Amino acid sequence: MNTQVISTDEGDRLLNITILIAASMSLAITFLVLALVREIRLRRGLQQLLAKLLAHWRNQNANDHTVD
Repeated sequence: MNTQVISTDEGDRLLNITILIAASMSLAITFLVLALVREIRLRRGLQQLLAKLLAHWRNQNANDHTVD
């Protein structure tokens, strides 16, 4: 039977690496979610601004044509 025994030092190092990887991935995911939320807010703001500009432009054009 071929069984491998991991020494306590190697096991601790493996555990530390696993915790480090999990923490790094959690931090990366958190930053990605924050960036996505920011992009969504910016996009919604731009959509609202564009809607206001288009409404203003349409009203100006409608007023220009009715003044004749």
